[in-house]
Amino acid sequence: MHDSIVSFKDSYISEIIKKAKDREFPESFVPEGEDSIEIKIVPGRELFMYRKDEMTNLVIDGQMFPFDDPYIAKFYYFCSLQGKEIVRIPDRSAVRKIVKKFERDLDEDRAMASSILNDLTDEEKKAIMKELGDISPYHFLLFYEYIMD
Repeated sequence: MHDSIVSFKDSYISEIIKKAKDREFPESFVPEGEDSIEIKIVPGRELFMYRKDEMTNLVIDGQMFPFDDPYIAKFYYFCSLQGKEIVRIPDRSAVRKIVKKFERDLDEDRAMASSILNDLTDEEKKAIMKELGDISPYHFLLFYEYIMD
């Protein structure tokens, strides 16, 4: 009986992996030859953002980081969640395009995964999402809000 449960989960995981192409953020999204600077990232697992006045505040494991640009904050957020410690970041206009493209990809992949997992219980969905999150940083980002719920 245990084997049927494993193969049941594995078939869903395999289908989502095939359709949700693993991406490296930000590497897969920064155009080749783009001018950039190297920044240090504080990696974390419990992250959230909020706006106050003109700032976007990113809280990483209880430590607050203020940003004057919400797209730079999101860029940092995605890198931190993946455990990156040093990344190259292009200029503001390039960051805005990169973050928008990445968020579109995440939304499309979440919708696809949701349709695949549609007939499962919430508990089964969460178990599959957690397992996918352990497979790659992209899949962790894809299901972060569900896994950490």
